[in-house]
Amino acid sequence: MLQLIWGLLNIAIFFYFIFVCVKGARLIRQGLGTLAAVVFVIGLFSFAAQSNGDNENKEPNSNMLKQWTFLPKDSLKNAERHSTEITLEKTMVSTYHLNIQYVVDTKNNRIVPVSASSYTTGFISGTIWKPAVITLDTTAVNNKIRYAITGTVNWKLFGFTLYTENKDYAGTTSYIQYNSGH
Repeated sequence: MLQLIWGLLNIAIFFYFIFVCVKGARLIRQGLGTLAAVVFVIGLFSFAAQSNGDNENKEPNSNMLKQWTFLPKDSLKNAERHSTEITLEKTMVSTYHLNIQYVVDTKNNRIVPVSASSYTTGFISGTIWKPAVITLDTTAVNNKIRYAITGTVNWKLFGFTLYTENKDYAGTTSYIQYNSGH
């Protein structure tokens, strides 16, 4: 519920900011001329575009999610990749996810984690999930993977972080099915 209120507050402040900018552009145009108003509007757009570019859950210079790799890609030449999706937390308006990619070691028929990523879906206005560490480990049970994730949720208001909430998730995947070839 708090995330919903926080998101709506962010949206309301954004629309108020647009209203103030339109009024300001009109005053600048009346006082200084059309060219000054155009420069003012371009300056505002460049500021807004620059503030949205710092998502730490993305690979550098990419729109791909940050991946934690546990197995070198060289060792995956003939292995078929599988993936499983885990819901870490479900709130009223958003859901935190963990995606695990794995292969099956055909020598001993065990699951081997390859990579993992974590992300949020739903209404996420005003909050940013930034996973810092993801660890995966196989268990004694062949078809399960133990996971642990540490990260933060930054609560932002009008682009400024007002509060940073630490989040820790840990657990074991449910039974992962795969074709063992037997």
